[in-house]
Amino acid sequence: MPQLSRRQFARVFAGLAAAPVFAKPRGIALDAFVAPRLPRRLIVHHVDQAAVFELRVYGSHPRAMHAVMERHGIRAVVQKPGAYLIPFESLEARQRAWDAFNADPDWHAVRTAGTVNVKEISLYRLAR
Repeated sequence: MPQLSRRQFARVFAGLAAAPVFAKPRGIALDAFVAPRLPRRLIVHHVDQAAVFELRVYGSHPRAMHAVMERHGIRAVVQKPGAYLIPFESLEARQRAWDAFNADPDWHAVRTAGTVNVKEISLYRLAR
């Protein structure tokens, strides 16, 4: 087997390190500043940066709730069954969106039916 020079070895190694198998996934680190348990960190992928992220976890919720959220500009960037990660420009923008959501008659009907079970609401910001 031929010997490689340091430069050749460095090129080969750099090529291997860039291969998808070895490449580190790029994500955004978020630190909780309001959560049931602190400290807490999330790493999210394929998400644009925002000033504030809200994680909402539901034990049960109706599908109609998602449509009401969308109507008031509350758009989850990550959705898993019963969990939403929602970006906001600021805490004030978050408050305005949820105030509008809570005033919606369709939301009142869903909430009155008693089919919504919130397990967790946590707020995150970009990790420093």
